[in-house]
Amino acid sequence: MTSRCDAVARVVARVVAGVVAGVIALLTPLTAQADESPGVISTWTGAIADEFREIATEGASELYVPLHTHHLRFAYTSEKIAQYNENPWGLGYGRVLSDGKNGSRMLYAMAFKDSHNDWSPMAGYGRIWNIANAGPVRFGLGYTVFLMSRSDTLGGVPFPAALPLAEIGLGRAAVATAYVPGGKGNGNVLFIFGRYTFGKPG
Repeated sequence: MTSRCDAVARVVARVVAGVVAGVIALLTPLTAQADESPGVISTWTGAIADEFREIATEGASELYVPLHTHHLRFAYTSEKIAQYNENPWGLGYGRVLSDGKNGSRMLYAMAFKDSHNDWSPMAGYGRIWNIANAGPVRFGLGYTVFLMSRSDTLGGVPFPAALPLAEIGLGRAAVATAYVPGGKGNGNVLFIFGRYTFGKPG
């Protein structure tokens, strides 16, 4: 079991490294162009490239563990709930850079079992602001933007999305949830996951 987890972790780590390297490679020429023809778009893409590069090179490694997919009961019938998988077995790897007491910035990739029990990979960027503390426990709010692939959406073609985040952390460990908005019979899902930071997060 341990060897399988290690193998999955290595694969996910390679995916994150590839995504980060690819994004930086794509955006770096745009950053160079910004010096020659400064403008809103070139400045914006240059800032994104710098942000990703800083997190990837100066941040610490993180392990992501999907914990629970909760379909809010007011939006679904009990029959529909019974058909859904709410145990998102999976694993993820990322890089995190701390902003001190203000929060943290993350790059990550995860793969997990979705509500239909199909594998769903995703990779993205996250930002958390610490808004309160209770002793050593911190509370944060933020957002994540990402690319995701689902078997029931666009035939599995990756699509972009953005979701709000809420987090409770203690030391290097944190439990976060992303809220998927929706209506009756769709969306209204809480995706809960844990993350653990190895080493000092920048």
